[in-house]
Amino acid sequence: MTDDTTKLLVQTQLGNFMESMLLRRNINADRTWYYAMDRFFQYLSTSQSENYSDYNEESINDYINQLSSNNQSAASIKKFVDILLLFSEFIEKNVEKEKLKIPKVFLDEVPHVENESDLIHTENVLFLKVKEFSEELDLQTEVTSLEDSSQLPYDKLRDSWRNYLLFRLLAETNLDGEDVIHLNLKDYQGGTLNVGKKEVLLSENLASILQEYCNYREKYDAFIYSRRMMNEINFAGKGINELLSDKEMREFLNLGLQEKLERIESLLSEQLGIEDKIQQIELNGEETEEEIVEDLEEEADAIARKITEWKKIMVFERKRGDYGFNEAMFVTDSYLRMTPSALQEVMVRESFPVETLKNTEIIKSGFHFKDRNFF
Repeated sequence: MTDDTTKLLVQTQLGNFMESMLLRRNINADRTWYYAMDRFFQYLSTSQSENYSDYNEESINDYINQLSSNNQSAASIKKFVDILLLFSEFIEKNVEKEKLKIPKVFLDEVPHVENESDLIHTENVLFLKVKEFSEELDLQTEVTSLEDSSQLPYDKLRDSWRNYLLFRLLAETNLDGEDVIHLNLKDYQGGTLNVGKKEVLLSENLASILQEYCNYREKYDAFIYSRRMMNEINFAGKGINELLSDKEMREFLNLGLQEKLERIESLLSEQLGIEDKIQQIELNGEETEEEIVEDLEEEADAIARKITEWKKIMVFERKRGDYGFNEAMFVTDSYLRMTPSALQEVMVRESFPVETLKNTEIIKSGFHFKDRNFF
C-alpha cells in the first residue's frame, strides 16, 4: 500500500469515526478527538513508514512513552487511549487494553485545545466550507424566481458562514456563549460589538466578514425562509418547487386571492358535474358505457389532484406570508434565535465545545487568525 493510499484510508476512517461518534449523544466526542488520533497517525508515519495504519499494542505503548516524555498529563494520555480504543472498535481492530501502559489519573484535566495548529486547521476547514458555497452563487444578481434557484445553496452558505463566525468570535473575543447567542444584528456597528454594557472591538478582518454576513442576512433571509417552506410542504411526494415547475401552477401562484378561490370553485363545479354524469350512467345500468365511466373517473381524479395541489400552493403562500425578519445575529436552521443547546451542538459538530475554547491558554491570552476574504 502506497503512502498516499494509506493516508487516504486513515483520513477516511477518521472522518467516518468522528461522524459516527458525534451522533452518539452518550459520548462526549468533539474535534479534539480528531486531532488526538491524527497526531498518533503522524507519529506512526514517521516511526513505521511502511503500512503505518496497522498499529498494535507495542506501537501504541511507544507513542504513550513519547507523550509522557513530552510532559503530557496522565489525564491527557488516558483520554487519548480511550479515544483510540473506541476508534479501534469502530474499524473492527482488536487492541488488548490490558497490554497498554495507561497511566493512573489522580486529577481530571480541564478540557482544552492542545495545539495552536488545531485551531488554525479548524478555522481553515470552516473557511473552505463557506468558500465552497459562496463560489456556487452569484451574489451580485437578484434572485427573481424561487423555483429556478431551488437547488442553489443559499441556506448552506448562511449556516456555514454562521458556524465560521461563531468559532472566530468565541476564539478571538473570549466572549461567553450566552453573550453570543443574545447578540442582534444591530449590536454590530462600525467594527464594534455592543455586548450588554461593554463594547468589544473586533479585528479589521473579522469586522469586515461580520458586516458581509449581516448584509447577506438582510438580503437573503426572506428568500431562504420561503425555500424552507417549499421543502416542508409537499403533495404526494412532490415538493412545492416541483409543483411550481409547471407553468399553470406558477400562473396560479401569481393570481390574487379572489381569483385563486374562483379557480378552485370552478374546478369543484366541474368535478361535481362529472360525478353527476357517472352517477346517471350507473343508474341507467348501461354496461356498454363502462369505458366512458372509467374515462370520466380518471378525469374527476385528475381534477381532485389539481385542486389539492392548488390548495398546497395556497398553504405555502400563507406560510410564506408569516415571515418576519429575525433580528438575532445567529439563527438556527429553523430560523429561530440560537439557544445554548443549539450553540453547543453546532460548536461540537463543527469545531470545539465553547468551554474547551475558553479553557485554552492561547485563547485566553489573545489570539487572531490570519485575514480571510470570501469574495
